[in-house]
Amino acid sequence: MRLKYLQALSNISDHLDNILNEFTNDSTYGAKLLRHWDIGPDNLDDIKEEKEAIRYLIGCQHGVVHHENATKPSVEVFNRLFTRELHYLGKVYSCTKYNYRHHNSDLIQKRYLACNHYLHQVSLPEWYAKLPDEILSLDNMYPSR
Repeated sequence: MRLKYLQALSNISDHLDNILNEFTNDSTYGAKLLRHWDIGPDNLDDIKEEKEAIRYLIGCQHGVVHHENATKPSVEVFNRLFTRELHYLGKVYSCTKYNYRHHNSDLIQKRYLACNHYLHQVSLPEWYAKLPDEILSLDNMYPSR
């Protein structure tokens, strides 16, 4: 399945990695940073689900994932992922639906467009139904390596 905005999905994945790293760091700076992004300690499981959802979408593009198989996340996880990212872009980069075209960074514009695109796509039942139920890892795809 061909997907748009692969680089933006990768940037969102890197951002989720940074969030997960801040959860594991015991510094006060990390806790303040997460609070500034409106992420509390009770959001850790949600962030992990969202990280798996973005891993799944990137796997849809490549047709394969690393380490272990990726199963199709629910629509709610996709909505939460892209809504959280839009909130982050608005809060940190002041990128909103009214000014995203005039933002200085093309990467931020692409991330904003990707979030809006996938929020719209996930709301379409036909698009969500076309997604594969599971994406195999390299080890499961080629077991005799």
